[in-house]
Amino acid sequence: MLAWATINVGDTLDLVWSSLGVFRYLFAVALLAIAVFLFRGWRELGRAACPFDLAYPLDNGTRSNLWQLVHHGMASAQVRGLFFAGDETTGSNLFYQYLVRFGSRDCQAPLSPSLLQGTEESYRLLQIRNVSVSARFLAALLPAIGLLGTLIGMFNAFFGTDFTEGTELATTMQQLMQNFALALFTTIAAVILKIGVDLFNHFTLETHIDRTRGDVAKLRSVLQDLLSQSEPRPAGAPAPAEGCSGNGGSPGLIAGND
Repeated sequence: MLAWATINVGDTLDLVWSSLGVFRYLFAVALLAIAVFLFRGWRELGRAACPFDLAYPLDNGTRSNLWQLVHHGMASAQVRGLFFAGDETTGSNLFYQYLVRFGSRDCQAPLSPSLLQGTEESYRLLQIRNVSVSARFLAALLPAIGLLGTLIGMFNAFFGTDFTEGTELATTMQQLMQNFALALFTTIAAVILKIGVDLFNHFTLETHIDRTRGDVAKLRSVLQDLLSQSEPRPAGAPAPAEGCSGNGGSPGLIAGND
C-alpha cells in the first residue's frame, strides 16, 4: 500500500489549520468580503433578469404586444400587465424600464440615442459588472496574502528557530517544520481559494451578466425591426394610430442612427 494512503485526513486538516495561524483569519475576512460582493451582484442581476424569451422568432402573442408598444405607445401599467404579470420586482427590472421608455416616447420623433443604444441599460449592467470586478480584485489579493505567509514562514525558519548548541534536536526540528508549514500551507490555501473564487465568479455572475447584455441587445434589435415595419403586421395587432404609423417610424430610426 502506498504511504500516502495511510495519511489521516482529519489530522492533516488540523495540522493545516493550526499552521496557518493568523493568516486563516485574513483568508476568512477576504472570503467574506468576496461573498458580500458576489451576493450583491447576484441580487442586482436577479432584479434585472429578462422575463420572456427573446430567441428568434418570438411567439405571436409577445411579438404582437411588442408591435403595439412600438407603433402605438404603451403606458407603464400596460407594460407591467402584458410582460411582467405576477413579478413583484418589476419596478427595478432592466427590461421593464427599457420597454416603458420605448413605449412612452414621442412616436413622431426620431429615436433618441439612449433608446437606440440602450445607454441607461448598459450603464446599469456596467455597475453590476463593477461589483464582479471588485470581487475579482479581492480574489487577486489572496495570492499576495499567501506570499506574505510564505515569506514570514521562511524568515522564521531561518531566523526564528533555535539552533544554539544544547537545544534538543526534536525541539529544533519541530520549530523548523512549523515555520515551513506556515510557508507552504499559506501559499497552497491562497492558490486553491483564488482558483475557486475565479471559477465561481466567471461561470455564474459574469456569464449571466454577458447573457443579460445579449438579451438587451436582442430586445433593441426586435423593437427597431418592428419599428421599421408597417406591413405585414403581426396577427392580432391593431391598426396604427394616425401620426404614429409604422411608415413614420422608419425615418425616425434612420435619423436616430445618424
